[in-house]
Amino acid sequence: MTPVFSDLTLEYAPWSMSKAALANNCSFSFNLKYVKKIRGARTSSAAGRIGNVVHKTLEKNLNGGTTEEVKEAMYRESVNQKLTSVEMEDALGYMHNIASFKERLDNYKKRHDIERTLVEKQFSLTKDFKETQYYGKESFFKGIWDLVLITKDRKNIVIIDHKSGEAKEPDQALEQYREQRQFYAIGAYYLFPGVENIYTSFHFVQSEEIIWAQQPDTPDVIENEYLPWFYDYLNSSAEKAQKAVPTESWFCSFCNHIAFCPLRTDGSGRGK
Repeated sequence: MTPVFSDLTLEYAPWSMSKAALANNCSFSFNLKYVKKIRGARTSSAAGRIGNVVHKTLEKNLNGGTTEEVKEAMYRESVNQKLTSVEMEDALGYMHNIASFKERLDNYKKRHDIERTLVEKQFSLTKDFKETQYYGKESFFKGIWDLVLITKDRKNIVIIDHKSGEAKEPDQALEQYREQRQFYAIGAYYLFPGVENIYTSFHFVQSEEIIWAQQPDTPDVIENEYLPWFYDYLNSSAEKAQKAVPTESWFCSFCNHIAFCPLRTDGSGRGK
């Protein structure tokens, strides 16, 4: 039987990787953010704020910014994220790593005949997997690739996702980010017709380590493995989302709605 998205899944659209992950990890926070549309506060996690600064700085560097422009981008985003002086020093510690990655990337592109480089590339698909506007009414599933490389023959695509946290063992990292890899591969398969191989890697900026998926994702794998998973995962996410039950997990460190959480406060913003 051909899989379909449930009415509930369609009701909660548009979906993203982070939105589905939140539904699975804390439906209470999901309900506040996506149903009641309560904005919430900035994340209290220093690691999360520093990570945002590093991402913005990487983006500026990969888009060809000068050294001064890259430093200015880091300073500006540090202010936006309200980093303390100590946190700003931690962010500045990534400058060498950011410059080093750009050099490695340029060498990689020369060796692998890369024709196009897309930085912070937005994509959006309808429920029928047709390309649509990112903020359009037909958007069902959307995401942002940190970095996409496309070869001249357009048969090979490389997706690189930046991580500002500490590097993990390769097997652990690939398992932890498996769902993200599958989401992104599905997007690339439909947005780049004719692609034969999608290579995914995770770039840990702090250690400068790049962990590659062992095999490329091919049309056969995406159609026969990833798509059935995709239907099941989103339908399951929608079912969990409607429960609105608070759950403690590592997501709490990055949650914008802690002030409303009955597990952390009395619901009024006062700690228990």
